[in-house]
Amino acid sequence: MNFRFFVLWITIFLVANALTCARFRISHLSPETLLSLPLGPDGAEYPVQNGAIYSLPRSVAVIENWFVIAEPSQEVIKIFNGRKLNLKLVSKGWAEKKSQRKEEGSKEADRVKVLVSDILRIPGRLVAGKDEDFFVENFTPPTTTSAGEIVMGGVYRILHYDLTGKVLHTIGRKGQLELPFENILWMDTDSEGNLWVLYSHLEQLYLDQYHKGKVVREFTQKDCEDALFVDLAKEKGLLYRCEFIYPFYEGKRVLYIGRVDRLIRDAERTNYQFFYRTLAAVDFKGNKEIIFSRLNDPDDYPYLPFGASQLLLWQTIDYQKVRLAVYNLSGELLNNLQIEYDGRHSDWRSTYMTLSGEIYSLKIRDQSFNLVRWK
Repeated sequence: MNFRFFVLWITIFLVANALTCARFRISHLSPETLLSLPLGPDGAEYPVQNGAIYSLPRSVAVIENWFVIAEPSQEVIKIFNGRKLNLKLVSKGWAEKKSQRKEEGSKEADRVKVLVSDILRIPGRLVAGKDEDFFVENFTPPTTTSAGEIVMGGVYRILHYDLTGKVLHTIGRKGQLELPFENILWMDTDSEGNLWVLYSHLEQLYLDQYHKGKVVREFTQKDCEDALFVDLAKEKGLLYRCEFIYPFYEGKRVLYIGRVDRLIRDAERTNYQFFYRTLAAVDFKGNKEIIFSRLNDPDDYPYLPFGASQLLLWQTIDYQKVRLAVYNLSGELLNNLQIEYDGRHSDWRSTYMTLSGEIYSLKIRDQSFNLVRWK
């Protein structure tokens, strides 16, 4: 056998074998309960209707041994040191109701410090900062007249607190307080503690980076679509659009995710059907690295960047099992991270990952609220 041919054959065999091994390699993640609270005023308080607990937050902020949870229906943020409730941040509305209850003869006494925040209304998702601080999505409901007419629609802003309850910043769209967010899709902090917010405004996607409440970088839907599709010979009957924009944890670049749909017409209506996705990493100077040019399995759902130079594709295996496929920026499969939910699937309310790579789930079981970390 020709020596060069033999070397080539061996190389192809080793590469193919490595790819095959990666395809079937699965790291089964184990659940670790970080926080378990009884349901109710002394723990986590959420409304119940027909036996179902609802209005839970989408995420919990974890800051070393501190945990920050939101109770949207109560208009309360609770800060725990370990499993001990340390501070309650409450809205003015909550404080007024509490005062009325006391005036009616209630002898209930708070066992922890309660701090009224004038700007807090309905808290939602929470993300941890890097300096004993956290960010919370805050919804202000519509303003109405006595006749019920809406004067101003409901708006979102992001509030920045430290663990003592001190307000550090109030963040509006583009860093301007008078510009509320229309629809916040995702937010998290990077390795430097800068806040990144993905949101839609007037049906366009934006990803902004905020430092001390001011916007320092902006990535738009047009930036994303230009990077992914500008060099393509676009086919008739296809819809090309930017689906998501996410930052990498270390900063320096963003992940553009584009989706292409095929136009399907029949006698009654017009629909679009998934065709493929295109993914690329782009640094702040505009240098582009295509990861997938045609990812054509709709079940490979793009998720967040993972570490400095990897990304995840979310794959739902069945109702009890989720797999996160880890790829490098060359599109090579490196590993599969698998989560298997025990017990009733309905107990598991949300599973999410932070930019730093931590994976969490919120679980309701045995009349308790649980924060689970997957390792």
